[in-house]
Amino acid sequence: MDTFGYDVAETCENFELLEEGVLLEHFVLEEPPITQLDESAELYGNFAEDIKVWSLAENELSDSVMCEKYILEALTGDQITAEDIISRLEASGSFDYEYGCTQYGVGSFLEELGFSVIRESSTTVNDLCESLDNNEKIICALSSIALNYPELSDMPSLSADKYVEVIGIDRTNPLQVTVILNDPLSEGGAEIPLDRFSAAWNIGGRYSITVRNIGTE
Repeated sequence: MDTFGYDVAETCENFELLEEGVLLEHFVLEEPPITQLDESAELYGNFAEDIKVWSLAENELSDSVMCEKYILEALTGDQITAEDIISRLEASGSFDYEYGCTQYGVGSFLEELGFSVIRESSTTVNDLCESLDNNEKIICALSSIALNYPELSDMPSLSADKYVEVIGIDRTNPLQVTVILNDPLSEGGAEIPLDRFSAAWNIGGRYSITVRNIGTE
């Protein structure tokens, strides 16, 4: 489980470092309702193919590493081990065996390979759907506690401590919208109710990493 908070002041736009040890969290814009999405499209993402590259992470520190592995294999077919990715991230200072990957380090392996990587806070579900429609790949930072125990999502001490790949959004039933995840610590193709996903995502300021294969543009 990668550490999201220890360098958040330097890399996440909804936090400001006022002085050493003191962070100011800025207001995150309220997400537009799901009904504002394009009604002509009900399924987003190539999740049937993306599920095929999923494999279980060996430990909780490598969840973001596995997300980058999934994306590389889905976009190029290239095979690589998590250990090889970690080795490269460690050499660049983006991975620590005590904390895992730094927040800004997530996506840096793919960036080094020439992929376009965009890191944003206050992303919306509309943004995710648009990216999936464009065959872009998405990693999101979630609170593991809020994801597994949504009734605890209002606890003030929660933080985004988990990375997942969002591989699809299913709106075939407008009353039961689901977000489809490749979760390195759980399962591939996990279907999560939108409200449960949003509760876990909101805690990290709706932080996302969007990956585009430049060679396909």
